[in-house]
Amino acid sequence: MTKFMRFIEVLLLPTIAIVSVVISLGDIFNFFHLIAPNQVPMIILVITSMGLGTLAVIMNKCNEMQDKLENLLSKAELEQMKEMITQINPDLRKVLGNNFFPSTFHTLQTALKDSKVQFSDNSTFRLNFKHMLKAYPKATFLSTSSLATSYLWNEKDMEDALARFIHDGGKIKQIFFVRSPEEAASPEMRVTLDLLKKIGITIRIVNSTRIPASLKQYFIVESRRKIGWDIPVNDLGHMGLSAITANPAVTANYCKIFETLWEIDEY
Repeated sequence: MTKFMRFIEVLLLPTIAIVSVVISLGDIFNFFHLIAPNQVPMIILVITSMGLGTLAVIMNKCNEMQDKLENLLSKAELEQMKEMITQINPDLRKVLGNNFFPSTFHTLQTALKDSKVQFSDNSTFRLNFKHMLKAYPKATFLSTSSLATSYLWNEKDMEDALARFIHDGGKIKQIFFVRSPEEAASPEMRVTLDLLKKIGITIRIVNSTRIPASLKQYFIVESRRKIGWDIPVNDLGHMGLSAITANPAVTANYCKIFETLWEIDEY
């Protein structure tokens, strides 16, 4: 059966094409005196039908091969993905879990290459932030914030998670950026700061207009540089997409920035 299929795929279709051309030319130049002129179209039709049948057989064969190839590629990609997951920074996997990465291959590649995972919405940020607190139960986290990012914490489940983390031995130190004395004394600021202090977060207020742009970054970082979050905020106070990172160079830079800011006199 295999040899027959090979014959069909390799020889039969070209042979049919050649015969069709020869018969057509013979009909045009009247080379075939033994064949009645009215039979030539029927012969060509039969040959064409055989050609179409052969093409159908080859197409079915190609579809079967494609299905088998896709299955093999899927298995190979799955095995490759499992292998790549084991190579991702363990601190990222500790927070996000191994099941997070197969959902998107691009996320997996970025996590492997840059030790970084970006989140598309704030609900995903909150969910994984709470996972981080559970993954590092007695750690110290260093954070920078402002009124532009304070809404991230103004939810009951986040308040409970932060309060539980601190109650169980964890610590959070936070730099709070303000732009003016009026903002520092505003009712909204008072409510936010009172909430954070009630939870148990240590706060230091810094005038953001008096510090270099390189220091005005929004982040959360574990003090031993294990894990960190980048929370981009533009000049208009709008938040971009947050990202979790375990890149040692990035987390070390966050810790250095925080230490510098912590030494600045309070507003």
